[in-house]
Amino acid sequence: MKNPILKIIVLNLIFIIFSCSNSSTHGEKNTAQIPVKWYGITDGMDKARKEGKSIIMYFYTDWCVYCKKMENQIFSDPDIAAFMNEKYISIKINPERDRETIAVMGQNLTPSQFMGQIGASGFPTTMFWDKKQKPLTVLPGYTEKDTFLSVISYIDDECYAKNIPLDSYIKDKSACGKK
Repeated sequence: MKNPILKIIVLNLIFIIFSCSNSSTHGEKNTAQIPVKWYGITDGMDKARKEGKSIIMYFYTDWCVYCKKMENQIFSDPDIAAFMNEKYISIKINPERDRETIAVMGQNLTPSQFMGQIGASGFPTTMFWDKKQKPLTVLPGYTEKDTFLSVISYIDDECYAKNIPLDSYIKDKSACGKK
């Protein structure tokens, strides 16, 4: 796949399929020893650039039930929080309040404008950026722990660059050359 837009579209479709297929709810609540370290837009983008890390950009609102569920069950999970803190710079954005602009692809956009540009129409929305600060894909809605951990591992291992399908990676991490 030489076309980067086609690659983003394919990744989006894969993530949508997996997020929808794993949408069962569990009443579990986990409290992390160390919470996810969240940054604002400018500080997070600068830190990611300096440290050469990928970015997780999480769009939420205060009234969103599934945003609260993501925060209480996914981002508070010790395994996920530790992995995100080690491998990513995490940026948390409330488009209804945050007015800081996002500089991407030669444009400065408000969070609401940016969400419109990427086709995100609901909350929560999680966006992934590579280490060169290029947008990779968007994961819409709530995602179960195992699927979310697989997605962040898949992106960290850069399996998308090797054209390894996410479902192949989930079944066998060695498909991407990892153990």
